[in-house]
Amino acid sequence: MSHKVRVEVVKGTNLCVSDLGGSSDPYVQVRIGGVSKKTHSVQKELNPKWEEVLEFDDVDPDHHVLLNVFDYDRIGSDEPLGKAEILIKDLPVGQEVNKVLALQGVTHGKLEVNITVNDK
Repeated sequence: MSHKVRVEVVKGTNLCVSDLGGSSDPYVQVRIGGVSKKTHSVQKELNPKWEEVLEFDDVDPDHHVLLNVFDYDRIGSDEPLGKAEILIKDLPVGQEVNKVLALQGVTHGKLEVNITVNDK
């Protein structure tokens, strides 16, 4: 049975510095299965507030919610600021769950999300 997944990317806390000015321009890419969506970037901020909702249809419960935080760069490629992962089948159906996730692959930083899994 497939699900509909709603991911609200709330905020980041204490993200890593990536730009020369001592800040970053972070955004979050959310990937479930072969579908990828992203938030807007927040300019010059290490504690960004996105409060942005991304919705995914026809999601297999065995998929993961992959959350990748990047620093937007006008020139060159965007730099990773950490990642986190949540298994969809570990989430209750029909109930919003708040998660504060420690970002992996970096020395510090957290990402707060609200995730709701609903039957299709």
